[in-house]
Amino acid sequence: MIIERLESIIHSFSGLKVIVIGDIIIDHYFWGDATRISPEAPVPVVTVLNETDTLGGAGNVALNAVAYQADVTIFGTCGNDVSGKKLAKRFQDSRIKFFDDCVNPAANTIMKSRVFVQKQQLCRLDKEDSKDCYDIPYPAKDKLFAFINNVNLVIISDYAKGVITDNTYKSILESCERNGIFLAVDPKPSNQILYKGASLMTPNKSEAAQLAGIKYSAHHKYPLHNICLNIYQKYKPKILAVTLGDEGIALSIEGSVELIIPTLARDVYDVSGAGDTVIASMALALASGASPQEAAIIANAAAGVVVGKVGTAVVSTNELLLKLKEEINVFSHLFKSLS
Repeated sequence: MIIERLESIIHSFSGLKVIVIGDIIIDHYFWGDATRISPEAPVPVVTVLNETDTLGGAGNVALNAVAYQADVTIFGTCGNDVSGKKLAKRFQDSRIKFFDDCVNPAANTIMKSRVFVQKQQLCRLDKEDSKDCYDIPYPAKDKLFAFINNVNLVIISDYAKGVITDNTYKSILESCERNGIFLAVDPKPSNQILYKGASLMTPNKSEAAQLAGIKYSAHHKYPLHNICLNIYQKYKPKILAVTLGDEGIALSIEGSVELIIPTLARDVYDVSGAGDTVIASMALALASGASPQEAAIIANAAAGVVVGKVGTAVVSTNELLLKLKEEINVFSHLFKSLS
């Protein structure tokens, strides 16, 4: 049965050696209530009831991979400030390998602070330096390229903060091609990197249109087929998965749309970090021998779990298996085509 096949793939995530490379961010949350308007300005006064933080950006990709019991090493830059020390402690507690060589004392650790009032995001405050502060220092780059020789999977999580540059991407791609390593890329078009030749690319709907150089209006049908074809012609990814928000995931191979996996109707509390879950889940599945169709179904189910949680979140193996079993009846036509 297909569900047994998918379970076997998911259980094989355990022990895979993974390198995550990208912008490391602390996602900080203020949770509170607002019952009055400030006399100083026409803005709500938020009474903070609780504060939490978690790993964001590439850190959240690493957390998603660790939640599946993968062996994860992360390469990115943070500062030597209080937030940087907190990051290092979080990595240690989460069993994610992180090196002191990646610390730049001249940089502030990137932090995104979100204010939530009764589970609704009110605003976001960003703290970061210029991009050149976050380029991976050379001692850490030397370790990175040595590590690539001995892993199953490399994931690039680009948030356009400075870790991923053209030269860094080219060197990573060359190392992966030389050693036969699967390379997955979550791109950020504003970074203007030529992400050519990746094994997997996972842009969202807006990012895909930007990568394809196609403008579209929300009042017209999304030109998915043209976008996928343009991306393939420009970047030549072996597999392209476009996340379509509440419309699911589109799977494209060699510029052709092979499959669109719809989403189940569900309560969506927060989409932040959903793309991190998609690339971690789909890349691990493909590195474990899943077909592109199987990997896309797994990733879509994983995304369905995390958007039902508030804040940056991850999905456990058990949660993913439960979600797949829940969806098997709804997506029976997809599952039958894979049997």
